[in-house]
Amino acid sequence: MNARVFFIVFFISLSGKAHPFCEKSTEGLHADLTRAVVRSSDWMKQFYAEKTTKLRPYRAASMFATLRIAGHYPSTLLTDFKDGQGNSIDETLKNKLNTVQNLSSIATPELGLIIQGVISICKDPKDFHGYNLIKPLLAGFPKYKTYSSFNNYFGYSLAVIALCNAGNKVPNFVIKELIKGANRKVSYHSVDIDALISTALSCVSTSNRSLQRKVDRAIGKLIESMISKQNTTTGAFGNQYTTALAVEALQAARIHTDGYSCDKAMRNILTYQDDEGSFGSILANIQITPALLGESLISLKRYACPVVPSPTPPPQIITVRVQLVFNVTDMRRTEPPVSVSVLEGTTAYSILVMAGKQNSCYTATYKKYSFGRSVTSICGVAKDSSKNYYWLIYVNEKSAKYGVDGLKPKDGDLITFKYEKLTFK
Repeated sequence: MNARVFFIVFFISLSGKAHPFCEKSTEGLHADLTRAVVRSSDWMKQFYAEKTTKLRPYRAASMFATLRIAGHYPSTLLTDFKDGQGNSIDETLKNKLNTVQNLSSIATPELGLIIQGVISICKDPKDFHGYNLIKPLLAGFPKYKTYSSFNNYFGYSLAVIALCNAGNKVPNFVIKELIKGANRKVSYHSVDIDALISTALSCVSTSNRSLQRKVDRAIGKLIESMISKQNTTTGAFGNQYTTALAVEALQAARIHTDGYSCDKAMRNILTYQDDEGSFGSILANIQITPALLGESLISLKRYACPVVPSPTPPPQIITVRVQLVFNVTDMRRTEPPVSVSVLEGTTAYSILVMAGKQNSCYTATYKKYSFGRSVTSICGVAKDSSKNYYWLIYVNEKSAKYGVDGLKPKDGDLITFKYEKLTFK
């Protein structure tokens, strides 16, 4: 799909998905944000295809999570977004994991981003090409601050968000560490870190009521701190990265947009996007794009994967026996039964036709009605309404509930066509 067609198709589909989340925003802002998302997606697609060597697998995975939140279907992400070598993100992540001897050697935040990418293409992170990515992620949390690659609350929060999006319960000790991060004693609270901690806390839940109250208080504290740092003139919370993360945190916490200058914040973010769609770097586009839609990283869990229909098993060959019984005063005899092999689901009508090819006595005639065929004769013996002689159908010696067009015998059934007197009461 060329860039022009991609832009038009995605813009149309996104227009139906996007919503003006800033309560007091104008329709013009909504349109500008929608266009910005499309341009950002298009730019990331081109960047991925042209500059793959500059994008590490875990970062590529986070980009695909952003694209999924932006409304791209998993099938599109796999077919239309390829790297410079023509590989899909599925192949890229598989190849990365194949080179790792021990998954625990992958930094926990990076493993979290890989999981996000796996989820974005609707693959199971517990069985991604034979790899269980959740197990080493969980094992990584107790090692927090023991490695230089996992020593800050930004990375810790990313890992929690991945666990949450994967549908896994976040352990209480992990939740407590997040709360500790929210209440950390520092000279200045970074909005970036506070925003991501708040987003992660907005995703967790616990049956421990006391702990849940602490979660809610921690979110409230972080939100209050972030809002107090918004520039009332420009609407910015910092640079484009920080402002986007703050907006995402506020949306994740379901803070009404009347509580901060939402429209100003979004207008401020838009000033950073150039004509090609870049917000300054691939990382900027990855972090900013969800904010343009009023979404956040935890939105990924709300995107349902398409239901793949179970393959229909091929019809089985069954064997049905058919017999004729003449049971009236002047005619009492039974024709030798005929065995017919047919596909499961074949009607009694078709079975009787096939029986007639083996034994001509089973040849029948019918009269068609709106409800289906009615047997008028078999073996040259016709129904006689003057004597109330009719052809009736039995399945395993029990009266059939359906006629020849509705009856579909099962394997081993005995279908009896019986010529007998029908007594009306």
